[in-house]
Amino acid sequence: MRTWTEEELERLDQYDDLVLLKKVKYFVEERQFESCHEAAGEVAQNFGLTPVRGVWLCGFEHSWCLTKHGNVIDPYPVGTVGGPLLVTKELVSDWMYVPDGKRARSLMI
Repeated sequence: MRTWTEEELERLDQYDDLVLLKKVKYFVEERQFESCHEAAGEVAQNFGLTPVRGVWLCGFEHSWCLTKHGNVIDPYPVGTVGGPLLVTKELVSDWMYVPDGKRARSLMI
């Protein structure tokens, strides 16, 4: 697995998403959310992100946020201890985080 130095991250176009993740982490830790839908909505509203409702992996209804770079910030990840998570757009596939509009196509794969 490749790791990144702080200097390498700063040169990336998407470094601001990593900084944003840290802010979202503190925001989420200060609150208690009842669902991923609630968490994604509040995070999106407070940080100017796009909330997305859809399916995660093999059919779990889920909500997450998209950054201006197309990366996923998942403030309430499914089946994990910890979070929020930053998932780069290069790792997001047609079956991992699937918006509602693409659900039918993704479940047919």
